[in-house]
This record gives sequence, structure tokens and C-alpha cells, in this order.
Amino acid sequence: MLVGAALVLALTADASPIYNFATFNGPGDNAGGTTVNGVSNTGAIVGFSSNANMNVFTNFVRQPNGTFTTLNINGDPLANANGINSAGVVVGATGGQAFVQDHGLISFLPAADLAGA
Repeated sequence: MLVGAALVLALTADASPIYNFATFNGPGDNAGGTTVNGVSNTGAIVGFSSNANMNVFTNFVRQPNGTFTTLNINGDPLANANGINSAGVVVGATGGQAFVQDHGLISFLPAADLAGA
């Protein structure tokens, strides 16, 4: 019975590529490279470019069509956009505090109470 199941899976397997990979440079001063931190189910990419000294990050969302939106996260040059969902909501950290950015509106999550842990 197991052999029959494996045969069915092998017959239905599609050898065509499932994913498309693209290389790109992020916006801004990207002499220090571009880092991708997350990809949504819709294909939007969130990440950052960094300058050569790695002391200024340009956070971005790259849409599947290749266009970029830069993210100003609380004016913090070291903020980090870490993830994005299918609705385009970005999460990350700035100044040691987690944030949610929903179409330009930033909300900060309450700081963890480590003293009570």
C-alpha cells in the first residue's frame, strides 16, 4: 500500500520551478549590502540596505513588481523591519522596542516586564 502511495505522489509531482528568485540592491546607500528579513504570501519583501559602516539602515518594502517603498521608522537610523504579512503590515524593532507599522501608522508594543518574569 505504501508503494502505491509513493507512486501516486511521484506521478503528480511537477518538476517545474515553484519559486522565482531575483537578486536586487535595496534603496538608499547600500554599500554595506542588502538584507531581506521577510517575505509575505503575496511576494512583498521587507528588509534593509546598510551603508558601508553599517550604522545607517534604509528599511524598505519591495513589491513583487520590483517597486520599493522606503520606511521611516521613528527616525531611527538603526531601526529594523523584520517581517511583513499579506496585508502589508510590517513588524520590527526600534530603540529596543517592538513596533507594528500598518500602512504608514506606527504603533509600539508595550515593553516586556522582565522584573515580573
